[in-house]
Amino acid sequence: MKSILLAFLSVVLLPAAIAADSVYLVQSTPADGSLIITRPSEFVFEFSEPVRFNKLLLSREGERGSKSISGLPQQDAKTHTIPAPALSEGNYILEWKVFTHESTLASGRIRFMIAAPSS
Repeated sequence: MKSILLAFLSVVLLPAAIAADSVYLVQSTPADGSLIITRPSEFVFEFSEPVRFNKLLLSREGERGSKSISGLPQQDAKTHTIPAPALSEGNYILEWKVFTHESTLASGRIRFMIAAPSS
């Protein structure tokens, strides 16, 4: 009986686990670990397959809490462009959560730094 249950769960749960692992962020603007001089007017995310945004949070090093970015696209797409709020110099973390077409949640973070232009 246990082996039948285990086989059943493997068939049901394994595809969902594989699907969750198959979605990944191909590239972003700003890129993870980047140092930028020009403040971004938008955030661009390119995923390996179509996804729908669930949540996007922005936090700045040295400040408490995260700011939820509103106006997220509600359609499934491989590439999403989201207007960025006005940002000042500093280190930032952009945390994202998206749903795949199988309704599986995937998440990640992008770290970037905005620096003053050198004279």
